[in-house]
Amino acid sequence: LAKFLNDTILGDADDDIISKDQRRKKSAVNTKSIDFFGKIKGAVGDAVENVTDVVENVTQAVEKAKPSKEDKSASSEDGETIRSGSEGFTSLTTLVSGIILGKDSTSNEEAVRNLIDTARQNVDVGDVDESASLDELYALFRDLWLNLDKTFAEVDFSRFDPTALFYFLEREDEVKNPSWKRMMHRYMKGVDVRMVNELFDALQFAHLAYACKETDIRQGLESFNEKYELVYYEPDSDPVQPSHYLALKKGQSRWGNTLDVILSVRGTSAVEDVLTDCLGQPVAYRGGKAHDGFVRSGQHIVNLHKPLLLEILKVSGKKKIKLRVFGHSLGAATGTIAGIEFNDDERFDVKVVGFGCPASLSKDLSEQYNSIITTVVNDADMIPRMSGSTLAKAAIAIMNYDYTPKARRDAEQALKELQSNASILIGESDVKTAMGFVDKAIDQIIRPNIVKDGALRPQIEPELFPPGRCIHFYTDGYSVSGSYVPCTFFDELDVARTMLDDHLIKRGYRRVFLELMREYHDDEHYSFDRKEFDF
Repeated sequence: LAKFLNDTILGDADDDIISKDQRRKKSAVNTKSIDFFGKIKGAVGDAVENVTDVVENVTQAVEKAKPSKEDKSASSEDGETIRSGSEGFTSLTTLVSGIILGKDSTSNEEAVRNLIDTARQNVDVGDVDESASLDELYALFRDLWLNLDKTFAEVDFSRFDPTALFYFLEREDEVKNPSWKRMMHRYMKGVDVRMVNELFDALQFAHLAYACKETDIRQGLESFNEKYELVYYEPDSDPVQPSHYLALKKGQSRWGNTLDVILSVRGTSAVEDVLTDCLGQPVAYRGGKAHDGFVRSGQHIVNLHKPLLLEILKVSGKKKIKLRVFGHSLGAATGTIAGIEFNDDERFDVKVVGFGCPASLSKDLSEQYNSIITTVVNDADMIPRMSGSTLAKAAIAIMNYDYTPKARRDAEQALKELQSNASILIGESDVKTAMGFVDKAIDQIIRPNIVKDGALRPQIEPELFPPGRCIHFYTDGYSVSGSYVPCTFFDELDVARTMLDDHLIKRGYRRVFLELMREYHDDEHYSFDRKEFDF
C-alpha cells in the first residue's frame, strides 16, 4: 500500500493529482508529523531501491531468454509465439520498473494491480495455514495447466490469471456452502455411522504402507485388535512397481475354510506427483477403459504374489483366500486393479477399500465392480476428481470468471482502512482519486483480458471415475455427514481451499472420521482405541 501511495498520491512525479486542500493539510502538519512522514518516505525509498534491483535482474533474465535469430529448431509460427510472449513479459517488466522509478505515465494503472493483490492477500494475513494453502494451490495449478497445452491446443492456458483463481475460490465458497452440499446429497443413501470404525481400521492399514522400516510395519500390525504377521514387504517404489506389504492374520482357526490375508499398497508421498500421475491416458481394459499406469502396477503385484498366495493356501489346507486390499491415493488405484485381477480366480474372495483413489476406471467398469470395491472420498479431495478434462474445465471456468467487482471492493476497502488510520496523510479526496485509477485500470486493462464466457468450450468430458461403490464424507454446516454417491458425482473439480488438505490422511481422512465420531458420541475427547501412526 505504501508503494501504491508513493506511485499515485505521495510521489513527486504525480504531484499534480494532490488537491489544493491536501497541500494545505501537508503544510500545516507539525514537526513531529513531518518527521513521521519523512520516515514513511524513507522506508518507501529503501523499498524502491530493493525492488528496482530485482526488476533490473528480471529484465536481464528475460532478455537472455529470448530466442536468438540463429535458433531454427522451432517452426516460424511457434517461434513467433515464443518471441511475442517474451517481448510481452519484457514490456511488462519495463513497465513495472517505470512504476517503481516514477518515470512511466501509466504507472497509476499498473499500481492498481499491486493494490488489488495487496488487498486480497491481507484477507488471509491472520491465518498462516490459509495463506500457505492458497499459495500451494496457485503453484500447483500453474504447473499443471501449463502441461495441458499439449492436450488441449485450442485453449491458451497461459492466459490464466492467479488473481482470478483466488476470487474464484471466494465465489465457490459462496455457492457451495453447507446448504448446497446438503441439497446435492438429499436423495443419496446415508452411511451408517457404525461403519466408520471399520473404515478407520482400513485407513490405518493403508497408512501403515507409508512406513519406511519393516520394524514399524510389524509393530503397527500388532496394534490392531486382530493381530497380523508380516510375510512380505517391498520398501522401494519404482515406476509401476509400488511399495506394498502382505500380512496374514494370526490365530486363524484350523477348522475354517478361509485364509485371511491383507494387501496394502503405498501411495505417493508428494501430492504434486499424484496429480502428474493422474493426468495419464486411459487405455482399453476389460471392455471399458482404465488408467494405463495403474493397470500395469496392479498387474505387477498380482504376477508377483499370486503363486506365493496359492502355495500358502495349499499348505494351509483351506479352500479360499479372504483377501482384503487397502490403499490411499495412488495405492488405492493400484490396489483396485490388483483386486479386480485377483477376483478372476474363484479361490480368492476379494474386497478393496481405497481412500482418495484417483479416477481410474470408466463408468461401466466402475459400476461393474460395486460389489468388491469401495472408494471413500473426503469432501473436496481433488485427486478422485482429477483428469486432464476436469482440470481443463476448471481452468476455463476460472478464466471466464469476471472477478473485477470483488477486486474493486477489496481495493476500496483497503484504501478506506488506510485513510482511517492515516488521515493526516491521506484525505478522502485521495481515496476518491485513487479509486478513479482503480476503475480506469479495471475497465481498460483487467476486464478486457478476461476471457469472455463461451469463448472456450472444447468437448472435454471425463472418461475415468473413482472405482466401485463411492462414499462421500462432507461437512454439512452442523457436523460431518456421509452418503453413498455414484462415481459420476466426481465428474468435475471442486475448487476449494481445502482440496489439497482433504486428500491427506492425517489432516483429511483421519480428521473427518474423528469429527464424525465425536459428534456421534457427543464427546469432544473421543478417540479411536487404536494406535495412530505418525509417518
